[in-house]
Amino acid sequence: MKLETIVTLANKSTELLFRAMERSLRATGCSLPILVIPYDNQLFELPPNSSWWRVEEVLTWLDGERAHPTMRKYQCFTIANYQFVDTDVCFLRDPQAVLQPHLGFITSCTHWNNTDHTLTKESYEFIRARTTTWQRLVFNAGQFACDRPLYSVDALKRIASDPSCRDTCLDFPHHDQPGTNLLVWNSGVEITNLTLPPYLMESTWAGDYPAGLPQSYRSAARKPYLIHWAGLKPDGTNRIDDLFFTFLDDAERSEWTLLVAKRTTELASELKFGNRLLNALRRVVKTR
Repeated sequence: MKLETIVTLANKSTELLFRAMERSLRATGCSLPILVIPYDNQLFELPPNSSWWRVEEVLTWLDGERAHPTMRKYQCFTIANYQFVDTDVCFLRDPQAVLQPHLGFITSCTHWNNTDHTLTKESYEFIRARTTTWQRLVFNAGQFACDRPLYSVDALKRIASDPSCRDTCLDFPHHDQPGTNLLVWNSGVEITNLTLPPYLMESTWAGDYPAGLPQSYRSAARKPYLIHWAGLKPDGTNRIDDLFFTFLDDAERSEWTLLVAKRTTELASELKFGNRLLNALRRVVKTR
């Protein structure tokens, strides 16, 4: 494929992640434009050659359906020759060179060895009916590329709203991953995962590198071209997090540390509240 643009999904709360991702991309020599889908209305000032990207008909429709904000990335399916990445990605190699030999829909994750969070009951039945080796076709919705539009806007709305797809593509309350998978499978596009034969690229998930990136690979082609934290926080817990911090200055790193600490405190408070609520419910049940 001839890569023409990088796409991501961001808002003010992910600005620091975006900065590191953008700088890592430029460090590979890639000067392609970055289109940023707004997660919500909390925007920030973008660097040169980056712009906010709204397909108004898609976003208005999704907002009207009260779909999860991550489903805004569905608008990618209306364009060609793009690489989508979540903001918690750092590039190691120029994606233009990596993707050039490939056609169709390209991913490079290892979700085939753990299919959790990629399926709903209805999407599982859909893909299982088409192949017994369905595991090779599931992927992480935080990084993928495609050389063609998969849907027109009207077709996207029609398929996602169909009763056989709606629970997965629009009503799933947590994130877009099952819906993104189902829409890609439903399109009929060929799916290539670069971590599977014959390519055997090493994992792109940060969780597989607690000690950091190895110094060498058996071949340059097997070196991952990006690292995706995907559910982890680059908070300094693992050596791989040093890659993320490489692309922040001292002030930004301090800001990130404060943000992580704040979120950790918030999560602890939410957990305590949840436990108190659960205990209260248990007491109510016991009195009946």
